[in-house]
Amino acid sequence: MKGLFIFLSIYFFVTTANASILVANNDSIKFERKNLAISVGFGFPEYSLSLNYQLNNQLSARLSYLIGSYQPNYYTSFKGNYTEVKGDFDFNMFNLFFDYYPSKNNTFRISLGLARCNNNLSLTVTPLTDQSFGYITYTPSDIGKIKTEILVNSIMPYLGIGLGRAVPANRLGLGLDLGIYYQGSPKFNFQSDGSFKPSNNDFNRILFENSFSNWVFIPSINLQIKYKILPR
Repeated sequence: MKGLFIFLSIYFFVTTANASILVANNDSIKFERKNLAISVGFGFPEYSLSLNYQLNNQLSARLSYLIGSYQPNYYTSFKGNYTEVKGDFDFNMFNLFFDYYPSKNNTFRISLGLARCNNNLSLTVTPLTDQSFGYITYTPSDIGKIKTEILVNSIMPYLGIGLGRAVPANRLGLGLDLGIYYQGSPKFNFQSDGSFKPSNNDFNRILFENSFSNWVFIPSINLQIKYKILPR
């Protein structure tokens, strides 16, 4: 997976460099306010606000801020011992996207980007019944709530596909993005307010990191409503 991360990063910078050369060498590409649009979106992870610029018929750029939260809550059991698991996933991401349109007359696009993330991801496990470990039984108050902090990369490459021009032909338009962020293998920190001290147990940390080492991608789906700032 690290090889994929390196490949996407190199591909992103090569594409960015080629776009800069294209803009520099093509006199017909000029910065014009009529090529600007703003868009608001929703989906997973939640809401986005973007500033879009159409460089030409086959290339556009977007600056986007994404914010959202997701709180899964479920119950599980292990050998008759019941626990409650609550997730608290807060997403806070700044994105730079470049969109390439293979056909000048088609709105299908391939998107590459980088995200600067300040995501807060955690799980809280609360035992609801006595937990037996070997010949020893612990009550829920003995164990306490165990909070797991999930750590991922702060810089994430993005690869995706979509529909819709960065700047709509009319005043209003729609867009759709489907893609994935590469977050890297997650790391875990444990804390407990009971007698258990899993934060001091490297075995548990390594066990979790090995178990979730393949959770390297964050899926993304975003539907946008776009508003052209000035008409053509």
